[in-house]
Amino acid sequence: MTNENEETNHGLIKTPSQTLTAAALGFLVPVFVILGLVYYYTSSTQPAAGGNNSAENIDQRIEKIGRVVVAGSPEAAAQEKANAAQAATPAPVASAAPSASANAGDSGEAVGKKIYEATCKACHGTGAAGAPKFGDKAAWAPRLAAGFDEVLKIATHGKGAMPPKGGSTASDADFKAAVEYLTNAAK
Repeated sequence: MTNENEETNHGLIKTPSQTLTAAALGFLVPVFVILGLVYYYTSSTQPAAGGNNSAENIDQRIEKIGRVVVAGSPEAAAQEKANAAQAATPAPVASAAPSASANAGDSGEAVGKKIYEATCKACHGTGAAGAPKFGDKAAWAPRLAAGFDEVLKIATHGKGAMPPKGGSTASDADFKAAVEYLTNAAK
């Protein structure tokens, strides 16, 4: 006979060891399921949206933008040699403009204006990269105070974002005419 106060255990867990086992499994099974999912999703290479994930393409995307070269090192000498070789190749910017000296009847100002329009206007017309704008007397005043020869020297060798001769392949005489045209507008 059973007592009315006695309860019968009809569940699956009947002993304390079964309780401990159920608690351990209740904790460990979700942990292992989560670890398995993390491993599954991180172990495979998934393609970028609309891109190609070949090894070459990945290397190209994560390639360094620049590098530091210490003056006087063998790397610096090799870099200078490469820059000299590149300077010997005509720049694409100037290839679109006809040679100003090709027109023998052009005056110095006309030659200068043609070179300015073809090459210099891209930056000096808009003030891009801090270039003094065409005709802006206040911006040109400190530069012109150093003298025309200094302005010509800086323009010929480049400064800041401006490449030598502004990227032009014009002769020295034609480039000088362009600098004169640009500076005369700011006087």
